[in-house]
Amino acid sequence: MNFNNFGENIFFGFISNGGQNYVVFHWPKKFAKVTEYIESVLVLNKAKLPDFIVQFIFRYVENTYFSEQWWKYLSDDNKNFIASLASSMQQYGYPLNVENRKLVYWKNIEIKKNFSYA
Repeated sequence: MNFNNFGENIFFGFISNGGQNYVVFHWPKKFAKVTEYIESVLVLNKAKLPDFIVQFIFRYVENTYFSEQWWKYLSDDNKNFIASLASSMQQYGYPLNVENRKLVYWKNIEIKKNFSYA
């Protein structure tokens, strides 16, 4: 893919393997703004990172699918908050203001990064 005239974007996906779940963010090495953004996310407390990821997804991603069980677990306030994220007109290029909410209870969070990969 030719990235010369391509805006800087973050590509990401979810992977399940052997009972483990992973969120993978990736981008071309030359995308300096994306690298700076991800580095700013990685300074978040690890306990806040899962809620950041959920807010990021509902703010920026169309056609988001999620568990009915998870949705039923959420308080009405958090359901309304998620709905507001999904329906907002987010301006790209501005940081996501993460609200301090408990939306998921992910455990054993580990961050692995490789910014040197070509």
